[in-house]
Amino acid sequence: MGMWKPEAFRLRGNAGTVTDTGSTHDIGNDATIPGGAGLVAMDFQTVIGQFNDTTASGLHNVAPVTQATAVGYSDSLPNGDYPLFIIGNGFAGMGRSNAFTVSKKGYSTAYDNIGTGGAADTGIFTPKPAIRMGSTYANNTIEAWGNVLPGAPYDSAAANIGVLSVVCDTASKQYTITLNIVNQNGLPHTFTANNCSVVATITKQGLSGTPGIIEASTVDPLTKSFTVMTWPSLSTTPEDTFGFQFHVIIK
Repeated sequence: MGMWKPEAFRLRGNAGTVTDTGSTHDIGNDATIPGGAGLVAMDFQTVIGQFNDTTASGLHNVAPVTQATAVGYSDSLPNGDYPLFIIGNGFAGMGRSNAFTVSKKGYSTAYDNIGTGGAADTGIFTPKPAIRMGSTYANNTIEAWGNVLPGAPYDSAAANIGVLSVVCDTASKQYTITLNIVNQNGLPHTFTANNCSVVATITKQGLSGTPGIIEASTVDPLTKSFTVMTWPSLSTTPEDTFGFQFHVIIK
């Protein structure tokens, strides 16, 4: 344990716990900081590491959670997206960031991005030369997927994650799939041209019984959507009688 300093932490709430007294920390109600540097633990949070990001919500009495945003909880308790466990990896008070968080709902969030496989690793802030096997990065997971049944309603998918809508044009038989994806901070994701991968696969043959062909476009950054078309292998006329699946990986 570090040497006691009277200015080592600032208690903003009740029943907060700071084990490390050698660094300056801010702590809210019922929060815990086992140790680290320059950490901020908001209400009910446990924070370790250094200089964690605090933009998700405010300290007690700074930006309190209201009853409207805390469904099923009292006025003082966090809502489901509130991070309860945080590992900070920032480098200064003006350069705060997180390595990993766990929310009240129970989902975890990784923040680092995967390498390209060809970049030189010259420092912590440069692109990584390759992925580490067995590791999870923010941009090496499937962010959206869907299962569209043959002859399904034109405004839905049988099952999906990260999909706002699936609409098939009755004349052209072209499906338009619009995504609904947010970043780690809860704000809508901003797509960049050619920075995501769409894979679509036929899962059920059409009415003709012949094998099918499927074509998927890239994601349009403005509309956050992509298109899919299917047709029999012995024809050039699109059909909506094929079932298909798709998944999207975002960089």
